[in-house]
Amino acid sequence: MRKLRNRGAVHIISLLITFFCIVGIYTTYKWYKQKTLWENSVVMFNEISNEVRDILVEQGMDPAAYDMAVGNILAAARGNVKLLEALQDYLVLIEKANSQGVKR
Repeated sequence: MRKLRNRGAVHIISLLITFFCIVGIYTTYKWYKQKTLWENSVVMFNEISNEVRDILVEQGMDPAAYDMAVGNILAAARGNVKLLEALQDYLVLIEKANSQGVKR
């Protein structure tokens, strides 16, 4: 009878260890996925931002002011992928408007 209780305790402990391992692996996967999504979003934002910057500098805007504004935006958006994607969409609209000759 005592061996049966010990086997049950060992079984429960092994199930708990397995459960926590699965939760740990899943959490690490979600964190890594979010981290790579953020890094990719920042790279895309910088590419689009540089294209818009070139267009605005051609129109006579101060590049230092634009760089400071983009730096402030990135600092404020830290970790917020949806905000960064919305800003990318906005910059794409600015780029399209400027390429079509629309003045703001």
